[in-house]
Amino acid sequence: MRLGLSCCAALAIAALVPSTRVLGQEPTPVSAAEQTPPQLNEVEHGLYAGTQIGALMLYLPGTGAGVGWGTLVGVSLGYDFTPVVGLGFFAWGLALSPPSNYQGLESNPTVSGDLTGILPGLELVLHLPLSSDRSEVDRLFLNIAAGGGALFLNPNGLVSTKGTLPAAMADLGLEYFTHLRHFSLGLALDGLAAFQSGGSLYGGALSVFARYSF
Repeated sequence: MRLGLSCCAALAIAALVPSTRVLGQEPTPVSAAEQTPPQLNEVEHGLYAGTQIGALMLYLPGTGAGVGWGTLVGVSLGYDFTPVVGLGFFAWGLALSPPSNYQGLESNPTVSGDLTGILPGLELVLHLPLSSDRSEVDRLFLNIAAGGGALFLNPNGLVSTKGTLPAAMADLGLEYFTHLRHFSLGLALDGLAAFQSGGSLYGGALSVFARYSF
């Protein structure tokens, strides 16, 4: 009987020894990278894509010269090298209704009707922070942009015999980066001028835009 009790005690001690060793082991250290979750930028600055739409007015030179009214639709693709400086490509589509008696620079009454155009180009953009939120994150920016490109007009001969004019643009806008990461909304005042020997086109647009930053 005593031998049986001794065997049972020995088996119980043998079973407890591994458990004691496990309990005595120190916990495996956790690296700082595993302890700290990755930090996400509240406002992203980098590659971006955007779209805009607005109301357009242009002064048209020539016979029946006057102001035409229409719309501007645009897309943009660019990269912010820093939160302040960016370089982008833009493409504007223009649709304009000239004055009813407008005959253009060629004084050719057979060429008339609405005027359309496409303006692709490059722009340099400055983003100047204006306001931050409670977490000290800059969300409202003043955008100042300048650039140039080529304005392709249709119909040919109404304003320009070539149909293609060198053009310059300038932009002043407000951009707000929303709490939905990557998305921003804004309002822009755009200036446009196209140059030719017979007389320059110039005017501007007031547009709203939205952008997605990657």
